[in-house]
Amino acid sequence: MINNKIYNYVNRAQLAINDWQCSGEIYYLEQAKAELAEAVLLADELAKEKPVFLQYSAEVQGRVVSSYLCDTPEEALEDIRPDLAVGDLVIVLKQEESQWHPYIDMDDLIEEFISQADDEAGEGAEAWCDFISGNALAQARKELDEQLNAVLEAWLKKHKVDAGWYDRAGVEVISLSVLARLAMTHEPAKKNGTQKAEEAASAGRRRAPAGKGRRQRTLWHQQGRV
Repeated sequence: MINNKIYNYVNRAQLAINDWQCSGEIYYLEQAKAELAEAVLLADELAKEKPVFLQYSAEVQGRVVSSYLCDTPEEALEDIRPDLAVGDLVIVLKQEESQWHPYIDMDDLIEEFISQADDEAGEGAEAWCDFISGNALAQARKELDEQLNAVLEAWLKKHKVDAGWYDRAGVEVISLSVLARLAMTHEPAKKNGTQKAEEAASAGRRRAPAGKGRRQRTLWHQQGRV
């Protein structure tokens, strides 16, 4: 999963590169370089944090059948097994505890400030709007971005405002023949209507040897009279 702050750094770098392509000013390349450097630094810091808590779930391809979140792939398969039919294909998915958290996007915030100024003074605010969004305050906006998001991050941690959901992190088992799994567990598979009809017809065509059949029926009648 892509961290929101890293995404924000990279997005601003891409915007700066676009500005450089339009204007040719080296300032925009330097801005892009600084944003990417911050993204790499944050990525390294996140990589040193505690491992992400993993869970597993199983799903049947082509049918709305899925398991609860489980601690292991085996438990996810066991949870879904009662709902399986012969020939089903199952995938086991790795679920990662989401590290998402909200963040303050400085570009959006500046746009909001400009909108407020325009509502307040109209054309009279044009100079102020140009100044707050211009190159002269580029570094100052970056500082404000870092400071505001640092305060937000500290507040989220203090009050334990976690995402509380899981994101799909990959496929642990690409596919599994349910027929093979059922054979491994030595439990009968569910049969559809066509399979049941074919078995009933086949049973009707089977006949026991005459002598053996008569002896079995005679023994049954004798046991009934006792």
